[in-house]
Amino acid sequence: MGTESRLTKGRAAIDDGLRGVGAKDQTIAYLVREAHRALSADLQARIAQYGVNAGMWRFLRVLWEEDAISQRDLSDRVGMTAATTVLALDRMEREALVLRVRDGKDRRVARVHLTAKGRRLREKLLPHAAEVDAVACTGLAPAEVALLKTLLTRMRVNVGTYGALAQRKPAAPRRRRPPAG
Repeated sequence: MGTESRLTKGRAAIDDGLRGVGAKDQTIAYLVREAHRALSADLQARIAQYGVNAGMWRFLRVLWEEDAISQRDLSDRVGMTAATTVLALDRMEREALVLRVRDGKDRRVARVHLTAKGRRLREKLLPHAAEVDAVACTGLAPAEVALLKTLLTRMRVNVGTYGALAQRKPAAPRRRRPPAG
């Protein structure tokens, strides 16, 4: 099938998909969520053959950019709770993808190191992520893709700056009760 034929077929599928979407489902949040779900499902289907799930993927992406990061910083960068991070890293250690090592200067800090196996996955998995992006951007001009990235980044910053969570006042420190007795 030629490129033009695939584009025509793709546009028809988009039109068919939009026919079933009600006006209330046209909010930006809904559309972004549905796009994220579709992208995540496609990526998961592609990387499952390597024993990697979507949660592990997020941690690997950060570690490929900065190895030996503290477990807390890794959790913050991925946007996961500490408990979720522990569970994911436990599995990644069992799969020999990472190793947690106590920091030599501060034993309270655990640093997460990629193993050779974890580093090798980069060359195997990143092409799959690029394929997912390519499929998602089928029919979009390069300028449209660049604009989409700019707009999504701006929206993320806006929500982080002006959204409800950003506007919440930090909780007051808890007062300690005096010991009983």
